[in-house]
Amino acid sequence: MKKTLLSVALIVGAYFSANAQQNISFETAEGYNTGALFGQNAWVVMDDEEGGPGETAVVVSNERYTEGAQSLKFVADEEDNFLYYDVLKSFDAEGTTFSISQDIYVDGIDTEWGSDLDLITGYIDSESATLTSLVYFSYDGTINIHTGYDEEGYPVVEEFFTFSENGWFNIKVSFDTTAGTVTYYVNNEQVHTTNLTPGFAVNTLGYTFGSYTTSYYADNLTITSGTTGVKQQLASKFSVSPNPATNSISIANTASALINNATLTDVNGRTVKTAKFAGVSTAQMNIADLASGVYMLNISSDRGTATKKIVKN
Repeated sequence: MKKTLLSVALIVGAYFSANAQQNISFETAEGYNTGALFGQNAWVVMDDEEGGPGETAVVVSNERYTEGAQSLKFVADEEDNFLYYDVLKSFDAEGTTFSISQDIYVDGIDTEWGSDLDLITGYIDSESATLTSLVYFSYDGTINIHTGYDEEGYPVVEEFFTFSENGWFNIKVSFDTTAGTVTYYVNNEQVHTTNLTPGFAVNTLGYTFGSYTTSYYADNLTITSGTTGVKQQLASKFSVSPNPATNSISIANTASALINNATLTDVNGRTVKTAKFAGVSTAQMNIADLASGVYMLNISSDRGTATKKIVKN
């Protein structure tokens, strides 16, 4: 890891709102096409030498994914010779508590010449860039987390996990700007809390990719505002299959929850279908009449509410 939030501090714009829950899984229905990420949905991509857009290094791919049929790929390229790419997007999270969750796939390990991937957030204005969180997947097979700053103001990271090639990790970072805390989770396990100055702000998320011999994928990027821990835990107990689906979906759970109703909303937040159930543990929903695209399935049960993303073929 050589750098974070340095070369694009003055050009990140085009905010998207995360006032309830925002999901990015790089799907066609969300306006993403396979190929270079640069220029799609206000993502900024820039290398650290000539400011190039990383047209072959940072791409939307249909090779691996956890949601839908596409994901973001950081492509190995030995000819890049450790060229670094900043990949950033602005966002506006309402409220003082919010979390950012995503799935990361590690495609191989090379402990001598492997690639690095930083998952970062920060605050960027017209004059400066401030790092607010950092999860660092190192070429040597370790996951390192931002624990503070040294005397000169540079971020300090510490090793918390090791990873193996060809596997998915879920990374979540939860923010409380009033308390001044950032809490890190790896595969739903809380691993560290970093204290920042109370009142700090966050308006940018993204990645720094040090390209060489190994690749990474990112998918199911979810930004949720408010007190969401219980809802997210419940959501992990629900499953929807098949997904993607063409005609119907089946809703099941491992929380012994009784489903009362379910609604589907489109990417614009419009409710497109509602179904009522009489307190059942599994339920079916016909979606044959819906247009192809990405939808949010909102499930109401006696244990609370949960939200799942589905793709209609």
